[in-house]
Amino acid sequence: MIDLESCVDQYDYTCGSQLIPAAHPLFKKVFVRMGVTSSNHVEFAYYSGGIGPYDVCCFCGESDATRPQNLLVDYKVVLRVCAACAHDGKENPKSHKRILQVTWLMTAYEQAIVDRIAKFYRWLEEELREKEEARQKTVMKDITELIFEE
Repeated sequence: MIDLESCVDQYDYTCGSQLIPAAHPLFKKVFVRMGVTSSNHVEFAYYSGGIGPYDVCCFCGESDATRPQNLLVDYKVVLRVCAACAHDGKENPKSHKRILQVTWLMTAYEQAIVDRIAKFYRWLEEELREKEEARQKTVMKDITELIFEE
């Protein structure tokens, strides 16, 4: 923390520039996201990093922001938006869409069919492998006979 404080005191920072010079040891550890403006919403990392309060609006920073619970069914992360920003038409930013997982329970009869199909494919693979081996042996025998005939 002391290194970062000395950087703040030692270097001049203007909006949009790098926080720390490339030669500084903290260059790859502390950074400023380039191209972020005040119109961007608060980043997902703020909420997941435990940096501050979670009930702030991701657009304006007002407290008592909410997020629709129905969005949490489809997304793992949904950022909060205050009533004023929602009224202005700003939607809750969201990420990590949940993948619907359907579990199909097979009856014993269906499982038996699946098992028979799998057994057939294993048999077919073995037959094809044996036929390929036999064909390769025949080709090698024919080549050997041609070579030694002369």
